[in-house]
Amino acid sequence: MDESALDAHNVHRFRTMSHAALQKRIWKIRRPEKLRSFINVLEGFQEAELAEEARLALGELEGS
Repeated sequence: MDESALDAHNVHRFRTMSHAALQKRIWKIRRPEKLRSFINVLEGFQEAELAEEARLALGELEGS
């Protein structure tokens, strides 16, 4: 999936999922590039709390 399609997919998820569902989704993502895109989308919508949680998940996923 190219970067713009991935971003569009994550924007759709953001717009259609509840806050709680987004928090759960963050921890289920297993592809770093998908999680990075999700972080960018969250930041674009000024969702700093969720973006920070996604950064934590990315750190765990990448082993840092």
